[in-house]
Amino acid sequence: MSGGLFFGSVIDALIFRAFAVWTAGDLAALLHGGYYMDSKDIAHNIGYCGLVCSLCHEADVCGGCKSDSNCCGRHMSEEGCFQFDCCVNKGLNGCWECTESPCDRDMFSEHHDIRNRTFVKIAKMEGIEMLAEYVAKNQKNGIFYGWNRDYDHLESEEAVIDLLHNGLNSPYVSVKRPLYL
Repeated sequence: MSGGLFFGSVIDALIFRAFAVWTAGDLAALLHGGYYMDSKDIAHNIGYCGLVCSLCHEADVCGGCKSDSNCCGRHMSEEGCFQFDCCVNKGLNGCWECTESPCDRDMFSEHHDIRNRTFVKIAKMEGIEMLAEYVAKNQKNGIFYGWNRDYDHLESEEAVIDLLHNGLNSPYVSVKRPLYL
């Protein structure tokens, strides 16, 4: 009997090479149910309220609040999305461009998680591209964005900022994930 482990030595070698060029972040994303986007994709997909729409748990059915296929639950609700309506009415790309943001309405209220409000503050202070860089870098290192993921359930804006800025070196990392198998 000759051949490789699965399909034959040549095919096995090609499969090995395909996996060998993956980064640790690619493997971490695969293992933890996420997927990797680069910072340009992330910046392009940040919604009015600071959500990264394409990394949202509804992304498989919703194109995001700036798309024609916006079916965000907040937007589709009877009262609508305050941040969407406000930004569209003011002609803003996002709340980070507003002099009054982040306000205490809807997605930024005390009854909502603090991630969006904090992401908007970072975008306002450091730029939307820098926010996207932080999210992309952290994602590559296994810190994932999304509903019930690493940025959720933090108790303060300072904790969200620390996790964004310091990634795996932050004391707020929920689980230290290995960067290799």
